[in-house]
Amino acid sequence: MYGGSGGGGGGDDITGRRVDMSQTKHKRYIRLMRDAGCPRKFDQAAYFEEVVAPIDLVVVFECPESVLVERLAGRGRADDDEETIKRRIETFNTTTAEVLEKYGTQEKVVKVESDGAKEVMFERLKEVFQDNGARLVSGEKDS
Repeated sequence: MYGGSGGGGGGDDITGRRVDMSQTKHKRYIRLMRDAGCPRKFDQAAYFEEVVAPIDLVVVFECPESVLVERLAGRGRADDDEETIKRRIETFNTTTAEVLEKYGTQEKVVKVESDGAKEVMFERLKEVFQDNGARLVSGEKDS
């Protein structure tokens, strides 16, 4: 569920992007969730389940704060100083707590250690998806 940028929003607005069921394929919603790290808020999760589909799995990428700060500071953004990054992490953790609690009680939350190399994380994620009856598909084209 971790996401970088994106607005708050709620109701029929998921991370600042209007949802239009008549013109958007289901795969694009999954991509939105992946790219935006949503639903980060309870109302976004409720809306997604009402309009798109039930949420069957919530993947939480766990990483020590020191590693996150180092990675984010290395992006080259002007506002990626340590203090700002730590505030973003705190906000993210506070905002997502209710969502994680809800899906945690439903045994839908899976945590993936993500402080290693990208290739190791990808293998861990593939394993989580396989264990939960899903599969990863590469590529950006919709079929």
